[in-house]
Amino acid sequence: PAGHTCPPRPSSRRPALTSRRLGGALAARLLDEGAPKLTLHATAHTLGLNHNMKASQIYTIDQLADADFVAEKGLTGSVMDYAPVHLATPGRSQTGFYDVKPGPYDDWAIEFGYSPDLDGPDGKARRTALLNRSTEPLLTFGNDADDMRAPGSGIDPRVNVGDMSADAITYASERLNLVDEMLGDLRDRTGKEGESYQQLVNAYTAMSYEFAAAARTMSRYVGGVHVNRAMVDQPGAKTPLVPVALSDQKRAMAALRSKVFGPDAFAGSEDLYSHLRQQRRSFDFYGLTEDPKPHELMLAVQKSALDHLLHPVVLRRISDSRQYGNEYSLGDVVEDLTNAVFGDDMRRSVNTYRQNLQLEYVNRLVAMVSGDAKANFDYLSQSTALHNLRQIERSLRSNPGVDTETQAHRANILYTIERGLDTGA
Repeated sequence: PAGHTCPPRPSSRRPALTSRRLGGALAARLLDEGAPKLTLHATAHTLGLNHNMKASQIYTIDQLADADFVAEKGLTGSVMDYAPVHLATPGRSQTGFYDVKPGPYDDWAIEFGYSPDLDGPDGKARRTALLNRSTEPLLTFGNDADDMRAPGSGIDPRVNVGDMSADAITYASERLNLVDEMLGDLRDRTGKEGESYQQLVNAYTAMSYEFAAAARTMSRYVGGVHVNRAMVDQPGAKTPLVPVALSDQKRAMAALRSKVFGPDAFAGSEDLYSHLRQQRRSFDFYGLTEDPKPHELMLAVQKSALDHLLHPVVLRRISDSRQYGNEYSLGDVVEDLTNAVFGDDMRRSVNTYRQNLQLEYVNRLVAMVSGDAKANFDYLSQSTALHNLRQIERSLRSNPGVDTETQAHRANILYTIERGLDTGA
């Protein structure tokens, strides 16, 4: 169908990222498992199956690290999910990379769609029995209409792409530990004598993608609501709408603070920048520049997380969901986000990545209380944004900076707030 995209076959660049860490045999197996996964996914489409972006969350992290369990059960509930390549994170055993056989959801859906006697005399009872199984945990389902890959879309963070396990926050956080580990010696594990540095560039790009995907996964838990679609009085039915637990929302925010917004986020990249030279052919780069742009990359990932966390739909939902169980108030969410952006270097030098992040954040808060974008936000969000701007203003006036760059940066933030709020500058 129009707009449909399925996961590409794994790139031949992947073994370069994993061969020395996992061993050549496992790296080769990564490619070997990719083809059956893609074939299963495409075949299931021809049989009428939808994507199931919720199927990657049915098993625990420990189960996914158990080779016998994975051999019997697989990694997810369906080959129709867009699950990541399952690379073992530091301290865990490598099991499968992909699902290589249909999952429990796939078997159930095919049984419903292709059983020959569902229209016979006993068909109604059999159909009802099959449909009533939808509340079974292994048959959980959510398709593209439910997923949260785009900022502000969907409400259930379990329905997403690139996530994995029943604890996707921890899985994503460990995924970032793996990225840090692999960045540490990426130069040693890519490229050959006489070749260009393009393989290093490709590997770095892949690591950047993993960094962004993990950030997206974690951000969706803040303000999220679990959706349970059972019918009235269906066996196994749960409350239809259940806000994500406060502990999980706080864990997600803490992980974002440490690994995405923090001063040391993606720190393993710095030794690579002088070698990220793309291969040139003919007139490549004509009218462009080929230098690496780490500030642009880092800010793009951070902006993507902020796009969701400060989306007007998400902010309204945080307040609305307090009426049916959400314990993470809008004030607490934005205060924690402000601390994530400013708290870790309030009394020391602010590095250039954080300077970009802090100005981006302040500009977004200003837009929530002044200018054309203000109308997109409800009054509660506007009040919260103004309160945090005033808090930032007070903090920076009392901490002008420990060096010239930080002083210039903080003066710019204060100027931005003053001009944005029309308070006299």
